[in-house]
Amino acid sequence: MKISNVIENILSDKRVLDLISSFNNSDIYFASSTVGEIINYCIIHQTDKTIPVENVISYLKDLNNIKFQSRQIKDPASKEKYFQTERAKLIAATIAKSLQIDLKTAKDKQTEQIKQYFLKNYVENGYVFHSFPTARKNSVEQNGFTSIEKLWDNDAVKRVAKILEDHGAVTGLGGFSYYRPNGMYVEHNAELVLFHSLSAPEWFTFFTSAKHTQSSFNVADEPFYLKNYDACKQNVLNLMANLDLNEQEKKQVLDLFETTWQKLKLKSHTTALIKRKTINKTDVAPFENESMLDTITSALTDKDKQFAEHVGNVVNPETISASDVEILTIPPAEEFLKCEHFNTEKKEELFDPNNNFAIIGRGLLAGTLTISYKQFAACINAIRETFKDDANKKKELKDLSKKLVETIKQSPLSDEKKTEILEIFARYKNENNCKCNFDC
Repeated sequence: MKISNVIENILSDKRVLDLISSFNNSDIYFASSTVGEIINYCIIHQTDKTIPVENVISYLKDLNNIKFQSRQIKDPASKEKYFQTERAKLIAATIAKSLQIDLKTAKDKQTEQIKQYFLKNYVENGYVFHSFPTARKNSVEQNGFTSIEKLWDNDAVKRVAKILEDHGAVTGLGGFSYYRPNGMYVEHNAELVLFHSLSAPEWFTFFTSAKHTQSSFNVADEPFYLKNYDACKQNVLNLMANLDLNEQEKKQVLDLFETTWQKLKLKSHTTALIKRKTINKTDVAPFENESMLDTITSALTDKDKQFAEHVGNVVNPETISASDVEILTIPPAEEFLKCEHFNTEKKEELFDPNNNFAIIGRGLLAGTLTISYKQFAACINAIRETFKDDANKKKELKDLSKKLVETIKQSPLSDEKKTEILEIFARYKNENNCKCNFDC
């Protein structure tokens, strides 16, 4: 049986769904972490003849006890070390059981056997993950990622992004207009599989969110997680109202929402399991001199940074054919996540200084955001107008503007790029009677 089918059978078991639902299901981190642990368990034990659901549930309950104990530790570093060490012990115990080894009396040869079992299944024959909209499932099954099925009109998305940016909302679509990927991103951390599958595509999650300026684990902020049409549309309507769009602009925004919704409304969630062999991530050499527990911890946490963000986790999609991929279908979120009331967007959150500056700064430093003077001015003006009577927010804006200038000056950007950005800041300060710290 395929590993994806094994995982699907466990995820669809009512006892497992009830276990996930028993946690704080207003925050999908708990659900995503649990789904990730199920995936990890199945990969680690993929050579077992069977993987009984009871074993997985027992593992999850033991792991949650470890998490509970770790929360009692105040020092963050000590807390993390305790959790990782105890989780490694628990995983080693499950492997020992499969190999019929008594871990309490195990000799060096037997602990090495456990270590090699783990490395064989988790690293050499392991998987990475890439989540995508379920509407693309048939295409991926047939072609892998050698060709990407088009589900929405990119030009229409860019037009709407510009409308929002011109009114000051630089991230209404999650930065779609300035996001220039250099390949396909894969995830080695299974704990984020559910989060990314619920969020696919990210730009539409931002578009329909109560918090357009940041990703949220809170289900009440993200009705797209539950594919709730009415709540998603209400946030888009609120976005248009808060930006005071004209009728023509409103039509373009709503047309994009409606046409894209028809493609993305399927309630199940989909992730590709891609063989690590396919992307040449099966090197076990870094673990040769590590102990059994250190090996498990190092591999799970990517201690050697094999999957460093924007570098090691980027692959060429054209090299990933259908034979390299297994499709994992995750049940509709409404089966294990509940939300009595969805939050709606507020202008104060849309133009929150900290959130907007975080995104602008990150985009400028990464070179993915090429912001025009008009867009920058619209954003800062909107922040100033929204919080004109809030002394705390005005001080926050002043501090953030100073910090952004210093960050740009000290960044590794080219002198030409620095000058270009700083000139935008200086122009804004000179032309808008601004008391912020855009002193360039």
